Amino acid sequence: MRAALASNRTFSQDEPNRKPLYLGGAGAAVDACDDSLVVRLRGRHSVARVPIARVDRVVCNGRTDWSGRALELCLRSAVPVVLLDGRGMTAGWMESASAAIPIADAAVESFAAVAGWGERYDNWFRSRRMDLFFRCVCAVGNAGGDLSPAATAALKRSLVYRSELPEQLPDFARGWMSAVAIARLEKLGLRGRYVGYGDEILDLAGDIGWLLAAELALGVGNLAGAAESEAAKLRLFEAQSARLTIAAEIHLKSFIYFVRGQARQWH
Repeated sequence: MRAALASNRTFSQDEPNRKPLYLGGAGAAVDACDDSLVVRLRGRHSVARVPIARVDRVVCNGRTDWSGRALELCLRSAVPVVLLDGRGMTAGWMESASAAIPIADAAVESFAAVAGWGERYDNWFRSRRMDLFFRCVCAVGNAGGDLSPAATAALKRSLVYRSELPEQLPDFARGWMSAVAIARLEKLGLRGRYVGYGDEILDLAGDIGWLLAAELALGVGNLAGAAESEAAKLRLFEAQSARLTIAAEIHLKSFIYFVRGQARQWH
């Protein structure tokens, strides 16, 4: 869902180092006081105050109880709230009506309003998958060892041309990577989804999340087999999150460049 609250979040080199806030497990209750989120974990007496200026995104599940004040603080501060389902997949998210780069958002709206946009977008998305394949497989190898020529060709067909994620990708990480993508979209003033010509959906958040998921699987292999508890898996994921955040920024800036190039062709 998309909320219509103005954003007061600005981005500069002086911005504090923001971290994601994960609210999983048995659940939590979230309230707000001044410019901080007040988090009470279910079954515990401790209370944590988290300054909103230090939060990049909030990832929670259906066992999280939110107050209106807490949601308003996140929206006003342009901190996306991502809800995961029982499988760890993204059920939805709440994003502010950010005006960080309104020209970019308008350019995407114009691009998606033209007949035939879907084929052009598919070509761009395929080019990003090809770039990912060469960077993660051909250039530096893969986490499971060098692939044979036949295995490399098979992976290229499935990843680039069929848009199939590697099998070793753990389900639990899919939602976390979608949250990374949504936070970067928020920063660039873009929405997660657009309705295009013919009522087709441009699922930018889903596709950027897919690229990050593929990069994680190709880069670190079977992450799920390296840890047993959710907390241990989350620590392993966060060890890769800085690299994935940079990758998300690169993909999105490529998309903005692509959309603006399309606009120049029309005019």
